[in-house]
Amino acid sequence: MLLVPEDTLHTVPFGAMPWSSKDSHDLLLQHAEITVLPSALFIERRSVELVRAAHSGNFILVGDPTIRENVWARTCATANEIKTSWNSAFDWTRSLPSLPGTRTEVLDIADLVHRFDPAAPIKTLLGCAPTPSALRTNAADAELLHIATHGLVDARRPRLSALVLTPDAMPLDDGAVQLPDILDMRLHAHLVVLSACDTSSGRLLPGEGVLGLAQAFLQAGAESVVASYWRVSDGSTVSFMQSFYRHLLSDRLPAAAALRRAQLDASSAGDYGWAAFAVYGRPDARL
Repeated sequence: MLLVPEDTLHTVPFGAMPWSSKDSHDLLLQHAEITVLPSALFIERRSVELVRAAHSGNFILVGDPTIRENVWARTCATANEIKTSWNSAFDWTRSLPSLPGTRTEVLDIADLVHRFDPAAPIKTLLGCAPTPSALRTNAADAELLHIATHGLVDARRPRLSALVLTPDAMPLDDGAVQLPDILDMRLHAHLVVLSACDTSSGRLLPGEGVLGLAQAFLQAGAESVVASYWRVSDGSTVSFMQSFYRHLLSDRLPAAAALRRAQLDASSAGDYGWAAFAVYGRPDARL
């Protein structure tokens, strides 16, 4: 099922909607795979642009960025790189918690990839490694780009929406990957997974969908993006992503089908945490 929402319908997790008015527990999830499109022209345009081999590049897995200034100074910077003004790079992340669960998430996904495709080229960027410059360097050759971190959305000033990474040391930056940075990337990824908070949110544009992180990756060239409707915890997301990647890699399902199977697996828990994620772009994108 391909959906082109309008206005605030972009904030609705359609899988959690009732299939009919007769039974509120009979959900759309149980009947269909769901993919959200930014516009009706998207599929036609991308079907021409995206003619790619089944396997075209690396599996780039990003997580557990260093967002505490004392940890960064101790483990990521050399004595020559630490200057009196270095801690100003962390002003915008001081209130954010560290994300140890994302390290587990990335390593578990790497293990799954190795198990089902031992020859797959995998690069994990953890701790000091996931900097904005490292993302720019590696993203262009990625078949899969998985980013597990904090997502910060500014709907009023969408250019300031950002993914939080480890600050580069030379030259020093603040570790922010903002919308203009994403739009400047030239991606060839079959799939980008934004395992972070609010990554499908942004400014609503009439007829064009949402100006936010997920749509920026689509515009940069990704075939399909998995993004979140709301805040997700790094702990509970680990098991969900394990399930998603098992269906993606072991069952060889396309992204929309793999996400639905993971959501069906998680829906038995009785809450709606499974509804946080949706597929944007092409439903048939696969690894």
